Amino acid sequence: MGKKKQKQQPVSKEQNKNMKSADDKGKKTYSLSGKPEGGTESSDYLQKVFIPADLEKEILNFIQEENKGKKLEKGMSKRLTSKKLTDMYTSLSDTGFSHIQIEQAMTNTVLHGGDLIDALDWLCLNLPNDKLPSGFSDTLQKEEDKVHVRPKFDTTLLREEKSLIKQEDVNLQSVKTLLREEKSLIKQEDVNLQSVKKPLDVGAVGQVDMKKWILQYAEQSDSDSAGEDEDSDQFDPNERYIELTALILDLKQEAAETKQMGNKAKQKELSKQIREIIVEMDSLENHPDFNPSVKIKNIESEKASGDPSITAVAKEDPSVNPDSVKVDDVDDIGSGLDLIEQAAARTPLQEARQATKVKEDVRQFEYTRQQWTGKSPKQFLIDWCRKQKCESPKFEKINPRGNKFKCRTTIYRKKDGMLDVCPEILCENVRDAEHLASTLALYHLCKGQSVHQLLPPPYRAVWLEWLEKEKAAQTEEIIKENKPRDQFISKLMKKLEIDDSKEKTQEFKKAEGESWEDLEFDEEESNDVSKKRNSDTDLIKTHCLKGMNNLGLLKFYEKHTQTAQCKKLYQSRQALPVFQNQDFIIEAIRRDNIVLIAGETGSGKSTQIPHFILQDCLQSGEGQNCNIICTQPRRISAISLATRVSQEMGETTLGSQDSLCGYQIRLETRRGPNTKLLYCTTGVILRQLQLDPLLKDVTHILVDEVHERSVQSDFLLIVLKRLLAQRLDLRVILMSATLDAEKFSKFFNNCPIISIPGRTYPVEVFHIEDAVEMTGYVLNEDSSYALRQDQLLEEDDASLLVTEKAGEQSKLDVFWTKEDLSTIDRTSLPPDRYSLRTRNIVTRLNHKRINIDLILEILVYIQESERFSNMPGAVLVFLPGLSDIQELYEVLQSDHRFSEKNGCIILALHSVLSSADQNSAFNIPPAGIRKIVLATNIAETGITIPDVVFVIDSGKVKENRYMESSQMSALEEVFISKASAKQRQGRAGRVQNGFCFRLYTKEMYDDMRPYTIPELLRVPLEELCLTIMKCNFGKPEDFLSQALDPPQEQVVARAMTLLHEVGACRDGYSLTALGHHLAALPVHVRIGKMLLYSAIIGCLEPVAVIAAAMTDRSPFLVPIGKQDLANTAKQSLAVAASDHLTVFKAYVGWKEAQSKGRQAEMTYCQKHFLRRNTLLEIENVKTDLIRLVISIGFQEKTSSLQSAGLTDSDKGVLQISKAISSKGSDLDIHTIAKVKAVLTAGLYPNVATVTYLAPVDAVANPEKKVCAGETPQGPAYVHPSSVNRYLQATGCLVYHEKVRSSKVYLRDCTLVGPYPILLFGGEIHVQHISQSISVDDRIQYKAYAKTGVIFTELRKLLDGLLSAKLDDPSVDISGSRLVSLIQELLVAEKTR
Repeated sequence: MGKKKQKQQPVSKEQNKNMKSADDKGKKTYSLSGKPEGGTESSDYLQKVFIPADLEKEILNFIQEENKGKKLEKGMSKRLTSKKLTDMYTSLSDTGFSHIQIEQAMTNTVLHGGDLIDALDWLCLNLPNDKLPSGFSDTLQKEEDKVHVRPKFDTTLLREEKSLIKQEDVNLQSVKTLLREEKSLIKQEDVNLQSVKKPLDVGAVGQVDMKKWILQYAEQSDSDSAGEDEDSDQFDPNERYIELTALILDLKQEAAETKQMGNKAKQKELSKQIREIIVEMDSLENHPDFNPSVKIKNIESEKASGDPSITAVAKEDPSVNPDSVKVDDVDDIGSGLDLIEQAAARTPLQEARQATKVKEDVRQFEYTRQQWTGKSPKQFLIDWCRKQKCESPKFEKINPRGNKFKCRTTIYRKKDGMLDVCPEILCENVRDAEHLASTLALYHLCKGQSVHQLLPPPYRAVWLEWLEKEKAAQTEEIIKENKPRDQFISKLMKKLEIDDSKEKTQEFKKAEGESWEDLEFDEEESNDVSKKRNSDTDLIKTHCLKGMNNLGLLKFYEKHTQTAQCKKLYQSRQALPVFQNQDFIIEAIRRDNIVLIAGETGSGKSTQIPHFILQDCLQSGEGQNCNIICTQPRRISAISLATRVSQEMGETTLGSQDSLCGYQIRLETRRGPNTKLLYCTTGVILRQLQLDPLLKDVTHILVDEVHERSVQSDFLLIVLKRLLAQRLDLRVILMSATLDAEKFSKFFNNCPIISIPGRTYPVEVFHIEDAVEMTGYVLNEDSSYALRQDQLLEEDDASLLVTEKAGEQSKLDVFWTKEDLSTIDRTSLPPDRYSLRTRNIVTRLNHKRINIDLILEILVYIQESERFSNMPGAVLVFLPGLSDIQELYEVLQSDHRFSEKNGCIILALHSVLSSADQNSAFNIPPAGIRKIVLATNIAETGITIPDVVFVIDSGKVKENRYMESSQMSALEEVFISKASAKQRQGRAGRVQNGFCFRLYTKEMYDDMRPYTIPELLRVPLEELCLTIMKCNFGKPEDFLSQALDPPQEQVVARAMTLLHEVGACRDGYSLTALGHHLAALPVHVRIGKMLLYSAIIGCLEPVAVIAAAMTDRSPFLVPIGKQDLANTAKQSLAVAASDHLTVFKAYVGWKEAQSKGRQAEMTYCQKHFLRRNTLLEIENVKTDLIRLVISIGFQEKTSSLQSAGLTDSDKGVLQISKAISSKGSDLDIHTIAKVKAVLTAGLYPNVATVTYLAPVDAVANPEKKVCAGETPQGPAYVHPSSVNRYLQATGCLVYHEKVRSSKVYLRDCTLVGPYPILLFGGEIHVQHISQSISVDDRIQYKAYAKTGVIFTELRKLLDGLLSAKLDDPSVDISGSRLVSLIQELLVAEKTR
């Protein structure tokens, strides 16, 4: 609610953001003045939030029960003053709360460290709806909306007036007497008397309804005047008087009700209105056309006959402003009616006696022409009336006694009505009296203006005197009005001072009584908790169970390596280049604790060097104690390499009981008690570092493919460098196909380097200039692959006047160039080797685009030229992305020269394409058939196509980069590095001499960067920071500054911000219970949080399926040429406007089809364009995720565990698991609501407010509005593959990630309502006055204050429950009433 933020030191944006929440907690708000609660957005366009009445009542009762006996636990502000408490009281009073309510709220909040926000929350929770001010609750607002007209006259109010009527003895005779006193109205008496007589007779006995009498008279007046020829615009004071009489009765009734409710703000407003009406009625009575017969006696007595302040305004006293008439006591205000009742009890005789007691004020106002030469007050008033287009003022002489005079001044104003004033000061002559009356009139007409400076000195002095009296009266009124407030504030301050002194005394005593034994006990208890947590997260064991001794291991190894298969494999091993350097490598490893091995592609380093080390350990008697770890960047590499080495050792089953070689990847392990060589992904060794930072059981660590510079490998290098200083016995071997050896050697204190040549055939390289020369490629001027003329040549221009027939002239602009576009040459190519046509084409080519036409020409050349047409071998085309693959694929498929009849097979390799095509790429086709494979950089190092002879290298790649400015990942198309170019070139020389066509010039190749930009410099670092804190490596910023290429500080700060947002750490670098659990889960922190929350709320299986799909790839495939069919099939499975739930529905349908047999399963996958292998992978990962969550103590209900097929024996080391299928996997409304809540908890703050953007073809498809979302960094489109692409709804989208390709897209999104965001999103801020709720001051909803406070309190209770569960996973919350209410609330959002 508009909390004031102190200025931060200019450190960095992210550090400021990290400290924001902690800083705000220490600040308190005591006033709403000058602080707008709401945002800039109009509340009319906000989504409305309300809770069903029955459920709201139930939740409110639960909150009150939970908070019973609890007090605020906030620190008392050291700067708390009476001024702040007064501002707080005033803000609450202005809002509409009574004195008693304010006193209770401040007593229950301020005394315990609360502020204005806490007081408002307390009032919303503890006051019934009908006692809250308007707009604070739904109930009161509904009641007020029903009343569209003013309340009818209440007969009970009439009975209250009977006592006043009887005291005055209102009858017809009194009316006649009053009429005689007004000589000017005698002629109208007879007509009006007949119309008044009968109602007044009835009123005398108290049986008349006053309002009916008034309305009856008004009707009679209308009928009497209907036949008269009068001007319809003439002002009738009698009709206005009757309207005001009715209005004052209505206001009195409303004031009585307001007084009972204790609404002081409303009482003040009504009092002011009544006083204004009384003043106007008095002025009407002095109007020449006023008929006194319309007056009612008790109304006359109610107006102004008693209270001096009112009399002064209505009659004589010019020193009091009618708008500032005061009342005696705030608590006894009856909208001015108590004063009216007292005035009614006074008699005219008492008033006369009182008047005689007042001392007369007689003054002289003479001044000379030397003192003043300007206008007189009377002339000034006349000029003012003329300027304002009012009637000229009328002056009435009053001679109360002798030769002393007063003057009454009357001014008729069209808009503001009549002003009638008469000063009580007596003058010596009539002229001075008129001037004084004019001064008083100007005083009221020109409020706040310095008009008195334009008046003569005597009248100027009187003006200032009146102004001084008015200010004094206002000050006195304020003092009396604030008396209860000031007394309460004074008592509260005394209480605060007493409590503060007691608290200091207790703290001092506690500090004195604290002993070192107590501190030691606390430390031991903390260690016990830490040990318990470590035991819970100890999932990965690097050191194997006790197996055979060294002799047994050696015999086992020698026995299996003597088999025929092993001997055959041994012969192929001897042909590898690395085998020739076996002794040299082993000797270097024994001598130095770190060695760099640079081995070219095909040297055999990844399989042979780990094998050499194991063999040496067995033969030297160290086999029993050795533990060799070889890390790989990809899972497929770890599995394939381990399989190959296991075969070379003669083992029948990889990872069996006696197997010496095994592998461990994410959520999958193949190893036995005798495994001494373990291939694993880098992430596995990093998680082991969390449990054993020194890796005490590891003897050798081999880090393969370090040239790829992944985040994990760079992190591991930092750890290993620190570890080598503590463990001199540890041996570290770094291996790579292409390695910046000098840079790595320098990082590890100039360690030795061993270079091993590769086993490849020569590859002839052709750059783009060679390809153009060979193929005869033609580049048209209008080609999309050519640069524009203005980009190449300087143009001159001129304007010509052309004379046409009949002498008419027209202007013509002409342009020309000094060079011929077809002959320009901007290249440095030698003319003796390359023709002018080639040099001209290379000059005009746009190298930023992938030239599909040129690739086609090269393929035609390979297929039809004499040199290559009869040469067998596949063609591998490297392209940056799927869109380029798809474009080239369609071009080749439509070209008859590349059909199967002409001996060509076109295949594509990409992660989103079907596995069938990918498997076909590895098969060698029959003789006479040429295979053309279109692939991304996945074929660069990850996979090997054995029969490739020709490589076409586009020179581009799409890299995932994190942009700090927009805080999102983006796939950017960039040029590859020289190292990647060599890798691609090497793919053509695996089986015979190869050929590589590069779509970039030799000059461009020379300018390429040597190596790829390290991933540490272009991706988010959340998981890495979590691992650093888990391993107690210090501050992530300091640790990562030791990297080979340190990341920017703001990137690390952004990662820490995300960990704070997720709730993984607090107070800077201290992990929370959630953070410790997340560090143990081998998934992204957001996905890990989703898994833990789903186990608590009760929807673990669907969330585990969704998490498995998010960590891998989507099961939906998009075949080339069938995009529309694939999208339609996906939309048929769409549910609840959610990509995540759509994946789960597809999974559930697949499981049902699988149960019906293989044929039904294949039909289901084909119909819905699903990858069966991906679904199987999702199932395995889902099963292991569930087992992993359960293994750290987060269990669902027993029935769910049994239905999932899990037992206690399943908890332990990760391994390939059997399929788990829960019976309760139907997508009912309860499951959908819970899953959406969990998605919000995990993905927040990745939330976008739904907007719409017109598509490019809006005219052709007006009904298809592209769904978009407004994020903190700007708008973003929903991804074309999403089921929400054309969503039409209001709300928010939670999304997995935001990526940039051609546009900024939200990938994998789900539509959620306000409830999940309020319960599981960011910090809630309730704008009590403006009736809105904001989450993190970004997402806003329209809601009553009470609704917002209920969500705030529910959030506190829920956070407390989740914290308790995270601190101790064994706590059973399945029967929690809070969880039950949360579930009911989430479901109610969709069923109301």
